[in-house]
Amino acid sequence: MKKTLSRFWTPFFLLVGTLLLVQLIRRFGTDQLYQTFQNLGWNELTVLFLPAFWYLAHTLAWYFVLEETGDHVSLWELFKIKVAGEAVNTLTPVSWMGGDPIRVHMLQKKMPGSLSAASTVVDRTMFTLSTILLLLVGLSVAWFYLEMPRAWRFLFPTLTGAIILGLWFFIHHQQKGFFDRLSRLLTRFGFKKHLTESVQEKIQVLDKRISGFYRRHPIYFVLVLSFHFLARLLGVLEIYLIARFLDIPLGAMGALFLASLTILVNLVFVFIPGSMGVLEGAYGALFSVMGLNPVTGVAIQLVRRLRTLFWVLIGLGFMLTYYKLKKPKKRESAHG
Repeated sequence: MKKTLSRFWTPFFLLVGTLLLVQLIRRFGTDQLYQTFQNLGWNELTVLFLPAFWYLAHTLAWYFVLEETGDHVSLWELFKIKVAGEAVNTLTPVSWMGGDPIRVHMLQKKMPGSLSAASTVVDRTMFTLSTILLLLVGLSVAWFYLEMPRAWRFLFPTLTGAIILGLWFFIHHQQKGFFDRLSRLLTRFGFKKHLTESVQEKIQVLDKRISGFYRRHPIYFVLVLSFHFLARLLGVLEIYLIARFLDIPLGAMGALFLASLTILVNLVFVFIPGSMGVLEGAYGALFSVMGLNPVTGVAIQLVRRLRTLFWVLIGLGFMLTYYKLKKPKKRESAHG
């Protein structure tokens, strides 16, 4: 029964999001959206390929996580694995819990599983920290420059504070053996028989590698966080450029707040793949609050939706290539 439910989980919520999007487009009218899209023209190419730069920044962050351990992996290989993992993140209702295991699995081709897992956990933690920094900046801007409803003024800082506390708790316990403590907690609840001695040893190695990153060479911590934050700022730039291309009067402050709103919506509606339909509605609502035409807000997110689809296809292509190249090697080793 559980397997059946999990099998239909993603298609169901994807259908819900699609229906929301269709309803939203019908509400605002296709004519207005089409007129807005006409201004985009060949600038669509800029929108499609700009993410290559922030994927590169995210990849450089992950690269320096591995460099701190002394293990070298080519930047191109990491780039392909990163894009593949993010493609899976977009398509699943569990976000990074779907894509990060793919990253771990693909990276195991280059290094031991414990190091692959440890680097991915640290990279995701630093990614989250950079996201929180952008949230803090974006919400501070909104607080002083935008007229927001009272509910928004209360909700956004509350959510950000909760995220900060959760991340502090996670990093704090990562330095003290988070996964070893988690495995011991599981044994208390009757899962001891599933945790063999070899598994416990792997968990301890994983914890050791993770805690080592935080204790050695603070320069790598700064580098990793800086590259992740740079990638986030490039996301803000994308929103600003799309608005310029569509002749929408959205300044840099508005683009920053839209990027912050995107983060919060993705967090709350994580069960809907890509927050389909929800993000478009949120952009339209925010544009109304900002005194702008809500149709243009929906248009901005629809352009970003097309860009997301483009990179999801690239990521899936990288993943399929990886598994196709891997199979013949298994046959060769078997013959050997």
